[in-house]
Amino acid sequence: MKTSKSILSLTSMIIISLTVLNSSQAGNRTLSENNSNMFTYRNINKIHVSANINKATTTPFAGKLVFLSEDDNTLIFSGTKRMKGDMELMKFNALYQSGYNKTLSQWNWPLLLKFDKNTKKSPLGKRYLFITDREQKDIYIIHQLVNGKWTYPEKLNKNINSKYTETSACLSPDGNTLYFTSNRPGGYGGMDIYKSEKLQTGEWGIAQNLGSQVNTELDEESPFMLADGCTMYFSSKGHGGRGGFDVFSSTLSDDGYWFHSENAGKEINTKDDDLFFYLSDDGKRAFFSTVSSEGYKEMTIHSICL
Repeated sequence: MKTSKSILSLTSMIIISLTVLNSSQAGNRTLSENNSNMFTYRNINKIHVSANINKATTTPFAGKLVFLSEDDNTLIFSGTKRMKGDMELMKFNALYQSGYNKTLSQWNWPLLLKFDKNTKKSPLGKRYLFITDREQKDIYIIHQLVNGKWTYPEKLNKNINSKYTETSACLSPDGNTLYFTSNRPGGYGGMDIYKSEKLQTGEWGIAQNLGSQVNTELDEESPFMLADGCTMYFSSKGHGGRGGFDVFSSTLSDDGYWFHSENAGKEINTKDDDLFFYLSDDGKRAFFSTVSSEGYKEMTIHSICL
């Protein structure tokens, strides 16, 4: 079983091929049940990202899915090259954006995401993504403006980022709760999922561990909250998964406790590492990444119909 450090070492040239994604009817970022019957068996297509191993360089997840547009026709994922620009951007892996061409029924070749330094303090739009820097492993937020441009990365405060490792984050639907992963002391072991509530000042409050129904003595990663505000999908090496990281779900009770985590099923989970689960806003497709456990590291972004 791999450690979280081994997954963070995917590097070098990226080879990408994009294929068509299918659709079916479902709800709006809300699942009525948390089980594998919600997913159509093997109705999976791939956005393929391969990464050679380069032991001289260590970077965050290559192929990490960090953004899905409201119409699920735009994806943004991390690469292995550095962002272009000044030193502020050079701390991060490059981000690639691909849009779905409905006329040709295929995904466009991904392009490097560009940042305009002049937009850093402009009025913020509603869309955002989280990324992690290459050295310190701290979490930053980037906002998309109403004109479509993206702001420079803004580092989250010290209640979120510690001297330890923080890798993934997501917001609750109302924007008042931040869920993130960290291996700081006081957890259950490895990477755990924490939450932080937004204070009246707009800053993030003291982090709280989600507890043993979600976290295990092994690693948890990539939390994602549904629109119902109480269903969270995440990846874990614990909970008796099928191998490596598996995708699980847990539901928050009315009194603030998380129910026992459930495996998302064999339609998503494999013997390899399955991470970065996203559900489209219209609820028609789930997206997730799989990292091969073979000697040649390969990450594939999948879609699966509900």
